Amino acid sequence: ESRTPVIESWLDFWVETSPTLGREWSGGYWTLSSIVVLYFRGTASEAEATFVGALREWRARLTAEQQQYVTISLTEFDSYWASRTAGCRDSSSVACRTFGAETDATGQAGVNIHSRMIPAAWVTQNNGAEAKATLKWMMYNGWSTFNYFLGGAVTDVAADETAVHPSVRVSIWNMEVFDPRLIERLRDDLPDSGVCYNHAAKDEPDWDAQAWGANLPRLLQVKAAYDPANRLNCFHCVGYQSLGGDDLTPATCEGMYNCAAGPGDEPAPQPPSLPVGPAAYFYSSADCTGTPSVLAIGHGECVGDDWGYFY
Repeated sequence: ESRTPVIESWLDFWVETSPTLGREWSGGYWTLSSIVVLYFRGTASEAEATFVGALREWRARLTAEQQQYVTISLTEFDSYWASRTAGCRDSSSVACRTFGAETDATGQAGVNIHSRMIPAAWVTQNNGAEAKATLKWMMYNGWSTFNYFLGGAVTDVAADETAVHPSVRVSIWNMEVFDPRLIERLRDDLPDSGVCYNHAAKDEPDWDAQAWGANLPRLLQVKAAYDPANRLNCFHCVGYQSLGGDDLTPATCEGMYNCAAGPGDEPAPQPPSLPVGPAAYFYSSADCTGTPSVLAIGHGECVGDDWGYFY
């Protein structure tokens, strides 16, 4: 409870300040109680002059007890990539050691993420009153968010020049929420906005309109022209059609390499056991030649007749 006034003050500051940041503040992540990281293209002194100094002044206005909850750090790197690879040499992460940067799991079965694009005009209207009220309401009604600050050239592209929902081109935040109450509030507050497609909910209502908005009709025209039989049919893709039971792969074919001739086919070949190493990439060819599906790092070996790996 002692942190509640600090968080509310932080939200006021963020609503008032984030819309004023120049394009040199080129993205980052924040939550209801923190800035996870913001990326700035320039010098440390320029970062101090354009935002970090104001952040320090906000902290200084807190009481001594409240200030203990706020830590501000500023670190310089030669590039964005250098910031992502820092510390990877000694990391326990296989991905970090191999590729030079940490990476996230493809999906998490127990997490139902929802997202909403947050236009800058909504954040600033009425001096931020609506945005502040919504964020503070979220503190007490679900709490869990992980959000993007959208900087750089996102707003330089016209709404109809790419396929994304037009709201992407006018938004300052993408909010990812993990509680149904939170997404319901955002949908009520922003009925004309859309989702960030990369973080769209699996149960998003009116999902295609929320993903592409006014750009959907043109996408459907392209779909009809190049895939009239809807062979490229996948969940939450343009023109997706739910399949009936007769169209789904029979359960008897599960794990089969080729189900066309029935359940008597041979099972799919399985890759060999791999040596301990930072990463492995498979390719299938008669003599283990050719290019693997992912750029290989290290050396390669051939195993059996069909499978090779690099490690």
